Amino acid sequence: MKVTMLRILIVSSIWGNSSWAIEDWSALSVTEQQVLLPFKSKWAQLSTQQQAVLKRWATLSDEQRASLQERYQRWQHLSPEQRQQLTDQLQRFKALPLHKQQRIKLWWKWLKRLPQVEQRQLQRQWSQLTPSQREQYIQSLQQRFNH
Repeated sequence: MKVTMLRILIVSSIWGNSSWAIEDWSALSVTEQQVLLPFKSKWAQLSTQQQAVLKRWATLSDEQRASLQERYQRWQHLSPEQRQQLTDQLQRFKALPLHKQQRIKLWWKWLKRLPQVEQRQLQRQWSQLTPSQREQYIQSLQQRFNH
């Protein structure tokens, strides 16, 4: 699990470059030292960015850590083509104007609030719908779940 946690953090890179500079293990709080204990012997050899990512890992709740581990495991089971496709999609997303990125994030947050049955139904139907049908479907769901 020690190696898996480090891989999750490095691969995810969801926090980007950080300005945290941790030079010594003793600079960490007691809580951070407890969470990051598996990395104590290698702490001085880690780059500043790796230390920063691990420090961020220490601030996550158990649920958030479990979610990241699950996402990493799913990533590991993807084919190289699927990984490349997701990487390309992320690059396209990051190239979008900020307001479009925010709209997409809001949409995903809203989708996650849907019951799983509705999520699966939407996944099955989505690719078969025309843009007009997609818009109607979204509006009907918003009306159902926002009131």
